[in-house]
Amino acid sequence: MASFYGNRTLRERITEAERKQCRSTRNEEKSRDVPDSSEHEAKKPKKVDERGAKFDSQGVHKETGLNLCDCMRVSCDGCFFLCLKCSSPKCGHKCRGNRRWIYEKMEVEGTSFSMQSPYKK
Repeated sequence: MASFYGNRTLRERITEAERKQCRSTRNEEKSRDVPDSSEHEAKKPKKVDERGAKFDSQGVHKETGLNLCDCMRVSCDGCFFLCLKCSSPKCGHKCRGNRRWIYEKMEVEGTSFSMQSPYKK
């Protein structure tokens, strides 16, 4: 207790009852400062989750309505490992759910083969 009271004399020390009263007045002041939750919610900026997303929440390409694989072949049933988020075999290294980008080009290392995405703008 010596470290809590510091160098104060016995008369300068605050009693436990006074300490509780100080805490309660501080809590009352804090509660007066906090606005109502409804006011607070109204002032919050609205989040736009799908702003600029190329794919919807299920991974369907928004512009074409097709469930495209990231390998860019239309007839592909999925050639990747199952996605950790959505369990789809059509997601590459990132999940397609609400994704804002699309693969523009695919190149195979060691060869001159490359494929442009027909869906990029």
